[in-house]
Amino acid sequence: MLRCGGTSGDVAIGSPRIVTDGADEHVHRLLAWADDASGDHSARDETQRLDAAHTALRNR
Repeated sequence: MLRCGGTSGDVAIGSPRIVTDGADEHVHRLLAWADDASGDHSARDETQRLDAAHTALRNR
């Protein structure tokens, strides 16, 4: 699958890993809310955390 994103013009083949180690406090707060919404606080990558929250909120 071909994916494009951001404003850099970079194109990646496949699903590149999203890394937020250097992310600011707002991203960490959003991910904490996602964990609270899904009820799952296990160690997962950011995409899994947001997907779980989306599923939980959609099924309410």
